[in-house]
Amino acid sequence: MGEYALRRSGEQHGSSGIADGIVFYGEMNNPDNARVIALDCDTGEEIWSYATGSDWILSSPAITDGVVYIAGMDWNLYAFGTGLKYTYLDDLFADIGSNELIVTSFDEGVAVAADTINFTVTQTGITLEPSSRLALSANPNPFHSAASISFELSEPGFTSIEVYDLSGRIVSTLENSELAAGEHSVQWNGRRQSGEPVSAGLYFCRIQSGNIIETTGLCLLR
Repeated sequence: MGEYALRRSGEQHGSSGIADGIVFYGEMNNPDNARVIALDCDTGEEIWSYATGSDWILSSPAITDGVVYIAGMDWNLYAFGTGLKYTYLDDLFADIGSNELIVTSFDEGVAVAADTINFTVTQTGITLEPSSRLALSANPNPFHSAASISFELSEPGFTSIEVYDLSGRIVSTLENSELAAGEHSVQWNGRRQSGEPVSAGLYFCRIQSGNIIETTGLCLLR
């Protein structure tokens, strides 16, 4: 018969997640104090815990790019880890199925970067999708006169690339055609479709090819 490698009492919700020798899980039925817990896989010793203020942790942990994501009954999605770049301080309402969350990084009140978290909600938990399937990137970023936006298609398909402002209005369409598989790049010169220069600030570049959608931030300096 096998022997216990690790055993710990308590009311755990869902499955555990394991990464880098640490096991992560969330508690259930702990009024106003359900915790996210990290244990040493070898010893079972508690490394850290975080009290969410929720009664239940609703999902199993999802781990990607050095970040642990887990949902609470208080309508919040919690994220922990050295790879965490952003903090989302608001209620998150997500539908069953695929969802997209655009998060923005601020430096002294100025938006300086943005990224997209794609995730799928099921009846049993949350699954994080790869952070970049199209290898979308912009260089230089921030930029003064023009940025080169590069991406890679695994198969040919109709591809659209658009730049949006922070209010969600389209500033410029950079690509809208059938493209072959492989590496591609387009330029944005910091101007509207009409040719008028836009003001300095943060913009979003959104690419869609087939059913894949990705977004990255563009920081224009003047």
